[in-house]
Amino acid sequence: MNKQTLTLVSVLAIALLALALMGDNSGGSADAAATNESLFPELLAELNDARSIEISQGPDSLGLERSGDAWGLASKHAYPVKLEGVRKTLIGLARLAVLDAKTSKPDLYARLGVQEPGPDNAETRRITVRGADGLLADLIVGKRREGAGNASHYVRRVGQAESWLVSGDLDFSVDESTWLDKQILKVAGDRVQSVRVSHGDGEVLMVDKAEQGQQNYTVNGVPEGSTLRYETVANAMGTALNYLNFTDVLPASELVEDPAIEAETTFTCFDGMTIVVETFSQGDKPFARFRAAVSEAPSGNFDVPEAPAAEDPEGESATAPEPQRDLAGLEAEAASIQAKVSPWVYEISPYTRDIFARRMADLINASVPEEGAVEIPSPPGASPEAATLPQIDSEG
Repeated sequence: MNKQTLTLVSVLAIALLALALMGDNSGGSADAAATNESLFPELLAELNDARSIEISQGPDSLGLERSGDAWGLASKHAYPVKLEGVRKTLIGLARLAVLDAKTSKPDLYARLGVQEPGPDNAETRRITVRGADGLLADLIVGKRREGAGNASHYVRRVGQAESWLVSGDLDFSVDESTWLDKQILKVAGDRVQSVRVSHGDGEVLMVDKAEQGQQNYTVNGVPEGSTLRYETVANAMGTALNYLNFTDVLPASELVEDPAIEAETTFTCFDGMTIVVETFSQGDKPFARFRAAVSEAPSGNFDVPEAPAAEDPEGESATAPEPQRDLAGLEAEAASIQAKVSPWVYEISPYTRDIFARRMADLINASVPEEGAVEIPSPPGASPEAATLPQIDSEG
């Protein structure tokens, strides 16, 4: 090898070293330098170690915390969030694929939206994932590249200069309502046999069905001369636990004192499952708390498979045994519901509160006057007492 060749080789080696150093100083990595390489190559194998997720955007932020196999929202006392949202976020981060390296100059970050997030920067988001042993991912998410087909964003890893164009789903939000699992209970309406509402002032309202499959609930104790407003008027009571959601939630331990219960509503299912709802007010907001149990004496019409008829020695069918409910399954269901709802009190909508606290007057029309009776209207401005006519003595 001659001197010119050696010089050329030396120059190439120095150039390659310089490029390597430049790449290292830019904050990139060998794993992410090539297109379609993962931005976080080790994260997919570490997802089960994730213990917290922090998301911030502008002045807003939220935190998700893991306890065992459950994830909860930190600002709501770790109330459970939808696991699908957590899974989507973590896997989305782990599968981010590099499309292209972008600027490492801080004065150009704003063009891509990858500058440091803060109250004055409403577009940029930051997501931080931590595990038991430390940081797993810390990413600034900038603008979405428009017109690029599959989702792609400009991003920058916190503490590094290089920014990147990556493909992948980064559609996570700082809105608490998108994370919370707001469904309290789900008890199908056709499962509910009766609803009993006991009010604090002593009024009791009862609606029920004689058997499963009955179309409408029967309203018990309709006053003589009154009629139901419409045939299905009580059905909303029976379906009140179907897709029951809350507006807000508080730990039951935060109640300063035991609240004054306005109505206690007992839902009894054909199979014996019983849900009790107590409604009350905190300030000007309606709240409810729940408990679940299994009734010892359910309706005889609960829907369970019938056992096949037994045959006697002479070949004639004997009377089929009474249907048997899955008591162990019901008790497990009640325990699961109880474990979920007992630590909490739930703010509910005024409409839901009104359904739970129905009164007879809400279901019926006014009493029908007796035949032949004449109703005399009150003079304008007169009180009902002033309009009352004295009884006339027929012998006078």
